[in-house]
Amino acid sequence: MRTNNVVEGWHSKFQGAVQSKHATIWKFLGFIRKDEKKVEILITQLFGGHRKIGHLIKKIYKNK
Repeated sequence: MRTNNVVEGWHSKFQGAVQSKHATIWKFLGFIRKDEKKVEILITQLFGGHRKIGHLIKKIYKNK
């Protein structure tokens, strides 16, 4: 990938979930734990043979 759009998207999701500029360590760890669970589910789906996992990628980006 040539840009860091994925990282910026994750950071935006993080800011929305925490809803503060200086989060406590407990809010931060809670968000990381929830995010890790989502990733584990996606990995399980991938190894389980599911073809459509996660959010859909636009056709234009797949072709690139």
